[in-house]
Amino acid sequence: MEFRLAAINELSSIKMMYKKVVDNMCANGLEIWDDIYPVDFLENDIINKHLYILCQKQNDGVENIVSAMCLSNECLGEKAVQWMDNSAKAMYIDRFAVNVDYLRRGYGAAEGMYREHVYDDFYVEEYGYEIKV
Repeated sequence: MEFRLAAINELSSIKMMYKKVVDNMCANGLEIWDDIYPVDFLENDIINKHLYILCQKQNDGVENIVSAMCLSNECLGEKAVQWMDNSAKAMYIDRFAVNVDYLRRGYGAAEGMYREHVYDDFYVEEYGYEIKV
């Protein structure tokens, strides 16, 4: 397996993977992504060197995309969070997706999950954590 920056010539394969992910999410009642998001953001992610992919090379030499994510030091909601140290460097993961052909193999497992029961069947969930350096 190789984890690396995505290249612009891989955009069509990456978009196809994300479209399958969105279809699978919608089929399972998780309608948070659609035909526009995240697919329309992927080209800029690649151009800005923020889109990373995990690839697995098959015996025939063909690379399959296992997962993809945008890794950036900026986030639209970063100012809404009260950080313990505002001067510390933070990295944000957006648009994380696992290829539907690789589901249930642990590629999307997250440590540091925070879950708060707000009321009835409403929960707030956040994946990730702060690390003191």
